[in-house]
Amino acid sequence: MIKKVTPGEFFTANLPHQFLLLFFFIIVSGCGSLALGQDISWDLLNYHFYNGYAFLHHRLWQDVAPAMMQTYLNPYLDVLNYAIISISNPRMAVFLLGINSAIIGFFLYKTAIILFSSLSPSRQTAAASFSVYIGMTGVASVSLLGTATNDVNVALLIVVAVYCLLKALATPVNYPVHWIMVAAFLAGSAVGFKLTAATYVLGLLIGLIVSYGHSRECKKSVAYFILFSILGFVLVDGHWMWMLYQHFQNPFFPYYNNIFHSVFAPYVSFNLSPAEIRPHWQQYIFFPYYVAVGSNTFFSERALRDPRMAAVFIMTIIAVLTYCFQKYQTNYLKVQQVITKKKLPIAWRFVVAYFCVSYVAWLLEFAVYRYLLPLELLTGIIIVYLAQFILPSVGLRRVFLSALLVVFVMSTHYPDWGRMKIGPAYFTMNVPRIPPHSIVVIAAVPLAYTIPFFSEDTRFIGMTFVGLGEDISLAHHLPEDKHRKLLKEVMTQLIQNSTQSPIYSLTIQHNGPANKLTVFQTIRNNKRTFAILRHFDLIRDEDRCQTFSTNMGDILQLCPLRKT
Repeated sequence: MIKKVTPGEFFTANLPHQFLLLFFFIIVSGCGSLALGQDISWDLLNYHFYNGYAFLHHRLWQDVAPAMMQTYLNPYLDVLNYAIISISNPRMAVFLLGINSAIIGFFLYKTAIILFSSLSPSRQTAAASFSVYIGMTGVASVSLLGTATNDVNVALLIVVAVYCLLKALATPVNYPVHWIMVAAFLAGSAVGFKLTAATYVLGLLIGLIVSYGHSRECKKSVAYFILFSILGFVLVDGHWMWMLYQHFQNPFFPYYNNIFHSVFAPYVSFNLSPAEIRPHWQQYIFFPYYVAVGSNTFFSERALRDPRMAAVFIMTIIAVLTYCFQKYQTNYLKVQQVITKKKLPIAWRFVVAYFCVSYVAWLLEFAVYRYLLPLELLTGIIIVYLAQFILPSVGLRRVFLSALLVVFVMSTHYPDWGRMKIGPAYFTMNVPRIPPHSIVVIAAVPLAYTIPFFSEDTRFIGMTFVGLGEDISLAHHLPEDKHRKLLKEVMTQLIQNSTQSPIYSLTIQHNGPANKLTVFQTIRNNKRTFAILRHFDLIRDEDRCQTFSTNMGDILQLCPLRKT
């Protein structure tokens, strides 16, 4: 049974304890972020820092795809990232970037308290503590702590949405429509911030349906959930989508262009998953096994290993077999009949349905492990619940969970997204001075993080966007009726009309730790860059090139371009 709670309990009951608990998570997460070091991940250098700056300085139409296709993602969370990183004290910035994980830990603990409400207070606290520790030490949770990838921010909204829906299910007497509204709005907002959250909205919706069954509340709950999730999505992403549609005739530009047919990009969908993540069908089916047994990149841009999902699946199988064997070993034919009679508590029916549907949708649509963070966080709660079912002895259960924690700690391999020792400033670089109203062609990635350090009247053009970069020869030969106004042509027009504006190219001479390219890959990319420049009848003036470095470890080269 679930303990009945009043709608405003969270805000009124034991408020000092709530603040103390939140303060504890803030200290742990903030100090953990400081211990891991400053985030210098590829995504931060490519677009998370630039997108926030570009939105605040109205550069969307001044620059042309300097951060590749990610230039046109919803920038609102990146505005927050940019504001935090721009703080003069980098240690404070790194601490603040870990606050979102603290809020996740707080609501994850509150969620566990609801799900284990049938236990005594002491056992309830112990179960919730074990659950949070297992979930918050997962490979995605720890490796993304204090980063600006926004996967943690999206997971935060989804975790709070799960908590709100469990609150709704815990108040059966007075129909808790306000909890459903808040949960739906947060889930829709998560999708607005990052489209990869859509799989969890589907899971939450199916979870509601499974929980309420055929009752009258089911139809009302579904209606409210759909309405307020759409409202959250529109309020967060509606204005940005309208801006993209006005300029590119695609509200998700450049994604899903196979549907909207914007003439500024190829007519393809542009998968939201990184190009290097393309698992085979065996890896899809046995995902928990592949993630648990070897440090690999089947589901991640960086090598990782984590046995938590495998533990959930194995313990689920053991729990089902244990139930069947212990209860009905003398009459196996009655198993199915009894299982249909003995149902899970309503809250756990919601969790199981949400977890399963979201997992399958994630696996089919993305299969990128860091997008799985909202489910990874729940693995601790599920593991503790299954342990209670499999091991009725409290002492044996504690020994098992303690041993399992040791296994998790010893076997988890956290990916290196890029960290460095915190210095006197988050970003430092001595950008060469160039004439006003210059045009800088960004011919490598990730370099958009340098743009805020140039003069604001400088325009930046990214040649690495599809149709400008490595596929430029393909784009040039496509039939005219399929590609009429590629961004390639926009760049051509800018260059042809730039008789009064000096043109430069910005390239990488030496890669820092955030850029994992080898020396040979860098040489190959530079050769490709020179070939692209020749396509526009441009060559570098090697004698006037200027070299400068950044605290990211990159050595960059800014070279004037001249017509051939």
